[in-house]
Amino acid sequence: MTEPITLAEAKSHLRVIFDDDDSYITALISAARQYAEQYQNRVYVAPDQTVTAEEMPFMEKCACLLMI
Repeated sequence: MTEPITLAEAKSHLRVIFDDDDSYITALISAARQYAEQYQNRVYVAPDQTVTAEEMPFMEKCACLLMI
């Protein structure tokens, strides 16, 4: 499953240069994306092939980065 926000994007936003917290940041990316999906009733990452995933718009991506 590919998240709409990469680990590199999140780490750049957070100004993190070390790898110690990569798994934690990855979990935050997933949590922020899931919150955005539920809040907007949209799907950015399809859990299976029955739903088509949308591309995450820039403003939603910024909001997720702020949650992270």
